[in-house]
Amino acid sequence: MKRKIHSIFLFFLGSSLLQASETLPVHITLDSILVNEVYANQNKTSQTASKTIIDAKQLEQSGSHSVLSALKGAVPGMNITERNTMGYGIYTGAAGGISLRGMGGSPMTQVQIAVDGVPQMMGIHGHHIPDEYGTEGLERIEVQRGPASLQYGSNAMGGVINLVTRDRRTEGFGGRIQAEAGSYNTHRINGRMEARHKDLSGWIAGSRGQTDGHRPHADFDQWSGSGKLAYKISPHWNVAAHAQWTDFRSLDPGSLQQPAQNDSLLAEVMRYSTQLQVNNHYDNSQGLLRIFYNGGNHVLYDGWNSDDYNIGLLAQQSFTLHTNNRIHLGVEQRSYGGKAFRTNNAAFHLDQWMHQTGVFTQIQQHLFNRRLLLEGGIRWDNNTSYGSEWIPQIGAGWQFSPAWKLVASHSKGYRNPTLRELFVVMPNAELLPERLVQTEASLVHHASNNRLFTELTAYHVQGDNQIIPINTNGVMRYQNTGTIDNMGMDIHMRYTFGIPLSITGNYTYLHQDKRTAGTATHQWSIQANQTYKQHNFNVQWMHLMDYCSAQNTTDFSNLFLLDARYRCQINTDLAFSLSGNNLLNKPIEWVKGYPTPGISVLAGIELRF
Repeated sequence: MKRKIHSIFLFFLGSSLLQASETLPVHITLDSILVNEVYANQNKTSQTASKTIIDAKQLEQSGSHSVLSALKGAVPGMNITERNTMGYGIYTGAAGGISLRGMGGSPMTQVQIAVDGVPQMMGIHGHHIPDEYGTEGLERIEVQRGPASLQYGSNAMGGVINLVTRDRRTEGFGGRIQAEAGSYNTHRINGRMEARHKDLSGWIAGSRGQTDGHRPHADFDQWSGSGKLAYKISPHWNVAAHAQWTDFRSLDPGSLQQPAQNDSLLAEVMRYSTQLQVNNHYDNSQGLLRIFYNGGNHVLYDGWNSDDYNIGLLAQQSFTLHTNNRIHLGVEQRSYGGKAFRTNNAAFHLDQWMHQTGVFTQIQQHLFNRRLLLEGGIRWDNNTSYGSEWIPQIGAGWQFSPAWKLVASHSKGYRNPTLRELFVVMPNAELLPERLVQTEASLVHHASNNRLFTELTAYHVQGDNQIIPINTNGVMRYQNTGTIDNMGMDIHMRYTFGIPLSITGNYTYLHQDKRTAGTATHQWSIQANQTYKQHNFNVQWMHLMDYCSAQNTTDFSNLFLLDARYRCQINTDLAFSLSGNNLLNKPIEWVKGYPTPGISVLAGIELRF
């Protein structure tokens, strides 16, 4: 296996060196969004893996304040679970689960969330907290639909959601304040101020949200803030620092079968993250050095108390030998872990850390007047507990014409067992990493002067060594015995009419040999956005067929969801909005036993300055 990997790498390196003296004209780019941006600053490696990008305009039209809410129905092959008007919660019955092509896990450790390329995860439990991530301060969201372990290492075996923070590009000062209120005593206020003076820019944002929930003992209360400061040192160097923080209280209302009788099922969570990044940008080379630190404190109703940390350093640089070639190099050092105890179990005490080093490289080579793209990469990770892991990835793309292209990739993903699985819940200190490989191909078409965009993707995911609980001699323990065999198809279409009207549609077919929670065999999503003078209308319809709301169940259901939002720009500074969710008033259980609200309405105002 290693010999094959090295042969692939040498092939790409050799092709690059043979072409180094050529200066072919650039007529066609495989993806203008991905090719034209600085790779090192925006954390992109593969141009052949399937991606979805949700830009700032789409985020504003959705009216979503939560990242996961903004992703709902917008990403082919992805489903998000919900249970309340606000707040996903934590622990038993929590929502905010992500299923991406059947991958996700419970808790959700197989799809990574990152902020500007920095992995966001609890050091002990190994997964993110959905309520930590808001849309205020974001420029766009990038979703790689499939293994992203080449760049992100562990926990990105099923994909990655990268949140790219905004930059203030215009001179001067500005900002906005938004306030909303509606059903179930739900209200939210949030704001952002930003400024730029010559080479110094920055912004700061904050929000406060609360709801009583649609069920007894389902209250949610949250404060959060974030900010960014950037300085251009020279034409080739700049530095940026970003920080975010959230503090929330979430009540678990219990399932319909065992509803909570009081407010005792309380979880109190505080999360924070910081990062410092230095970028360089020259004609033929771009790179960055990033130091990051994130952690949190958790006090749960079952007696769990913990403080966890995720600390690391990343350095990467890309080189262009000529106009048709790019080489990426990177190294990462990460340490994660924490301390925990239980108030109801004096014998339990956890104080564990893991340390991991990763080195990765990727080569991209254009041939035949940039019609053919070849890319290949490899990563080597070394964990102090499990030893080494090799992660290869290859891909190719062929541009038939300005309107048609075909891309394909073959990639590996993996996930280290978490400290939770090793030492806390059904512990097994001998667990090994989960692994999978994905093969996918996409046919992409632009037509009608780029008004029509169509993408058809077929994929096959196979994995083994999956960590699942097994009863051994009457004792439940995690074991490396699970397998994965998922195959499916995604269709994404978008059409923009001559008038300000756009329609976006997604369809996903997913076949799994073992059904997992939060997945559907068929999933449709249609979104229409219409702007007329100062009025904007946004409508989204979703239909999921054979939806699985709980693990190890044969009780499947069909779900229908209709959401809508109206926004009126009264003048340049003031706007009014009205949004409604589940307008069909359908009974929906994304998580079994936890029904979502019926029709719920929010009205809001926005002031810009």
